[in-house]
Amino acid sequence: MHTFEFSESFIDRFSNYLRSDHYRAAGYKKSDYWEFHAGEAQIRINGNQITAEGGSGYYLPPQITERGRIRSVVSRLRPEWTRRKKKTNTGSELLDYFDAFDSVMAEAPVADITRSQFRVDFAGLRSLPGVISSSGEMRERFFAREKYGLNAHTVKAFYFSNILGGYLDPRPGRRILEIGAGSGNLAAILFSSMDRPSYVIVDLPEILCFSILLISDLFPEAILQLPHEMGDTDVEPDFTFLTPAQMGAIPEDSVDLFINTESFQEMTIAQIQAYFDLANNVCKEGAYFFTSNRVEKIPNAGSNAKDTEGNIPVNRFSEYPWRRENQILVYEICRLRRLTQLDDIFIRLEQFQNEQFDAGDQI
Repeated sequence: MHTFEFSESFIDRFSNYLRSDHYRAAGYKKSDYWEFHAGEAQIRINGNQITAEGGSGYYLPPQITERGRIRSVVSRLRPEWTRRKKKTNTGSELLDYFDAFDSVMAEAPVADITRSQFRVDFAGLRSLPGVISSSGEMRERFFAREKYGLNAHTVKAFYFSNILGGYLDPRPGRRILEIGAGSGNLAAILFSSMDRPSYVIVDLPEILCFSILLISDLFPEAILQLPHEMGDTDVEPDFTFLTPAQMGAIPEDSVDLFINTESFQEMTIAQIQAYFDLANNVCKEGAYFFTSNRVEKIPNAGSNAKDTEGNIPVNRFSEYPWRRENQILVYEICRLRRLTQLDDIFIRLEQFQNEQFDAGDQI
């Protein structure tokens, strides 16, 4: 559970969103998985405080208390070479996210880094300005370290940010569109590391609350546009929050970077197709498409609804409706995740091109 304190004006705006048709009348059908987890999201308002909790999508970083500050200082004193492992139900040993991050960025033997045309060059990344090379550096450079600690989800966000930093043009004014941002961890890190991009988040109305609250707390001076406020101002927002029913409002050929991390895997095949169609419509020539999702998953109706899996079509990364014209830059099993979990995750980064590439140059 997280509790935030906001100004009266923000509380009014957020309350109006919760009362709006954009929140209450979705206008589209959720997958069974998200129908369950959207119902798990709980938002309570009491005076100038908003309390949030939930299930899937609720990945807010831990808020720093005085006790938490002491734990944070102690964790910084921990030797980098020690390894914290966790046991799975199969008896396998996995690294925690901090040690896995260190191992991959340092190209340690356990990370099993191999050179290939479509794999991430971690040695090259380490030489770039702005790239975070270790969990110790992550703790020192985390822009919100006075308010929030790090967890697995912020480590993943820094990892993805590192990879994108090897390709993105850092010039100001870039527009980023993220589908299914969850709590907004990656959005916050990219916004803080780039020169004020225009960031658009599309998510389910209930889950969108988490990223609205985190972004508002981290960037109180940023200009935010909530779903019910579309068209209310001529000022370009720093963050625009939209429900899936509003994604038609995104202008054609306006997006420089399209992102989805670990939510396509929970959608129906038809929903995945709709978001790929959106990317093809709104991405500029030369824009980047970045996604990280399970190699294979059968979305279920809830966290323990395994008995329903046999009735739901399998969701395979390799069968997503990829655009043949795009140039593939990265296509690999995520090196970070293979050290932290049993189920493999693919990472794929493409660049939008109109030119038809030779099939032999593509995966």
